[in-house]
Amino acid sequence: SYEADVGVLGEIPGTRDFNVVKLSSTPIIAFAAADSPFTKRPSISLKELAREPLVLREKGSKTRQKLEEVAAEAGITFRPAIEAEGREAIREIVAGGAGVGVVSEAEFGHDERLRKIPISGCEPHMDEALICLKERSKGKLVSAFMELAGEIAAEKKSREPA
Repeated sequence: SYEADVGVLGEIPGTRDFNVVKLSSTPIIAFAAADSPFTKRPSISLKELAREPLVLREKGSKTRQKLEEVAAEAGITFRPAIEAEGREAIREIVAGGAGVGVVSEAEFGHDERLRKIPISGCEPHMDEALICLKERSKGKLVSAFMELAGEIAAEKKSREPA
């Protein structure tokens, strides 16, 4: 219905119908209450994470889906102790000491009550992409916007540590 010329997705689409500019790729991390002994660790493996009381987003969450895919490839199944809807709910539950959460590092933000813990041994990442339908990409505004976004994304990537 062409209600939007461009969109931002939390994944890279697997179809050729779109022009895609990859904006970012950030790791999925674990996090726990700041006073948890769990936060003293430098990192945690997927296998170790599966043994913790997990506080996960609802099944439709892209972060959860990506994490579960990576875990399944390693033969690991997560059984959440608590499922909640929304990042804010997860943050509050974890801050209260009920378990360990997972989130894209880009979405972690700053909260004195929480500490992040890198997930070791695998690199689950969340991708963000700017997309437009190929058939709509020839318009002047859409074309200019996608080109500029591509230049900015490339410049940002060139400044990231290798």
